[in-house]
Parts: sequence; C-alpha cells; structure tokens
Amino acid sequence: MMEKKLIIALIAVIPILIIQGTWIFIDAKKRGEKHYWLWGLFGIIHVPFSLIIYLVVTRIIYDKK
Repeated sequence: MMEKKLIIALIAVIPILIIQGTWIFIDAKKRGEKHYWLWGLFGIIHVPFSLIIYLVVTRIIYDKK
C-alpha cells in the first residue's frame, strides 16, 4: 500500500521537476544568463522555491541594474 502511494507521488512530482528545470534553463539561456545550465540544475532541486528564487533574481534584482 505504501509503495503504491510512493509511486503515485513520484509520477506526479517528477514531471513537475523536469518541466520547471527545463523552463528555467530555456528562459535563462534566452535572457543571456552566463550560467544558464546551473540555473536549470537548480530548477530541478525544489518545487516551487527554485522557480521563485530564479524569478526574483532575474526579474527584480538584475532588472534594477
């Protein structure tokens, strides 16, 4: 029973992580970020905290400079 719940949770979470990491990678590359690949890896680590941090850093902090 517990194994079934774990499999269902993984089936739900893994695509979200991959989509988020891919979107951050593509967006960072499009915006000309120097380490876009690192942003992509960072995007796979957590949902949604890495996305929030990416948006704050690239949209708010860098746009002010």
